[in-house]
Amino acid sequence: MSSMKRFFQTVMVMCALLVMTAPAWPYSVTIRSNTIDVGGLDTIITSDKLRNSGDEAELFWVETMTGFADLVLDAKYTDMGWFETNVKGVYAIDLRYNSTYFLVKTGKGSSTGDDHFLFENNESPDWGVISLAELGFSSTTIGKISHVDEFQRTSVPEPLTVVLLGLGLIGLGSTRKFLK
Repeated sequence: MSSMKRFFQTVMVMCALLVMTAPAWPYSVTIRSNTIDVGGLDTIITSDKLRNSGDEAELFWVETMTGFADLVLDAKYTDMGWFETNVKGVYAIDLRYNSTYFLVKTGKGSSTGDDHFLFENNESPDWGVISLAELGFSSTTIGKISHVDEFQRTSVPEPLTVVLLGLGLIGLGSTRKFLK
């Protein structure tokens, strides 16, 4: 009887794990008969209606919203290839620089009135995946996107990393001196 109880407990745990992982299942796009996994929805950080949407103003806004002053604009796309995923209203764009953040600038049409949407690219670095419904658009307004910007942090070594490297070099130097 205890083996039957153990079996049912195992089945219950497996079902619970399956249910918990369901939202993490990836979206996919089909390009020329090839199905490509594009990951899950990227996290929207914030949105706003900016009066000035030049490159410098957008970079400043992204730095302010993320709290990182060391971001650089990797790329700006005005002619984008958006692909509808296997879920209606969810679209993916091929990101060329595997950036940490990307900004979607839209024209009019959002029910919120916002036209700048900042995302953290945390699912698949090659793809930006967004839900137009979450932005306040219907799935037929994908053509109202003005441009997409990719942002990446500049690689600045953290102070602790530099200290550890220095201690390692001092240790190597003193070991060599001590062995002589």
